[in-house]
Amino acid sequence: RKLGIKTINTTTEELRKSGLFDIISDASTAAAFIYQGDIYVNESIAGADSKVHELLHILMGAMKFKNPELYANIVSIVENLENYNDLAIQYPNRTRMDINEEIFVTEYAKMIAASADSDSPVSISLL
Repeated sequence: RKLGIKTINTTTEELRKSGLFDIISDASTAAAFIYQGDIYVNESIAGADSKVHELLHILMGAMKFKNPELYANIVSIVENLENYNDLAIQYPNRTRMDINEEIFVTEYAKMIAASADSDSPVSISLL
């Protein structure tokens, strides 16, 4: 039995040749994405936060299923950001909750990656 989450490191050229550009709408521009339960990391454009970003999506998805109220409370925190509207505009044709999750995992993954080299813990209250 396979346990854990598989991470596949790849490049833009490998993704193009694999045909995933035809299957995943934003595979050509995404630094990382989840496909069939695996995290694909495009090393041609990925940053230090890319894997964390996708892991947060998996965690948030589980929370959304197990405790929708907690999920909604957490992702709605981003609506308090001063630049919320500027961030939200980057995600057209999505529900408000999906936009909030995307902003949440993006901003939180950046904070986690930035703190990886420091001894400071990351707090959700930083959002």
